[in-house]
Amino acid sequence: MNSNLISILILGSLLSTSCGNNSVSPKPETCTSLPDSVKFTSTILPIINKNCNTGGCHSGSKPDGNLNLEASKAFASLTNPKKDYINLQNPSNSMVYSMMMGGGTVMPPSGQLSVCSTNAVLKWIEQGGK
Repeated sequence: MNSNLISILILGSLLSTSCGNNSVSPKPETCTSLPDSVKFTSTILPIINKNCNTGGCHSGSKPDGNLNLEASKAFASLTNPKKDYINLQNPSNSMVYSMMMGGGTVMPPSGQLSVCSTNAVLKWIEQGGK
């Protein structure tokens, strides 16, 4: 009887361990809905309004990182030639894109943006940031 109890405990341990670790890796998120031409006001600004200029982060009189992304100031702030927020020669090295992808401090702090959002930002920069 003692060997049966040991066998049951070992079998139970193996089953519980294997079941607990049989997680299926999530499929990578894909994005199939990007427009051919990404416009700042219709595509990028809604992403910024939802994720960046709320809660006092990149808004107000003292925005985080001295980067004001309020709706009326976001385009001018991001495209300021004296800053390196967007890099038209190497868009994937743009500061704003790198931060969204986790380069340094991940932006937004609430978590990484969706693949569609980050792809839209990159495509906007690749198309000249207009």
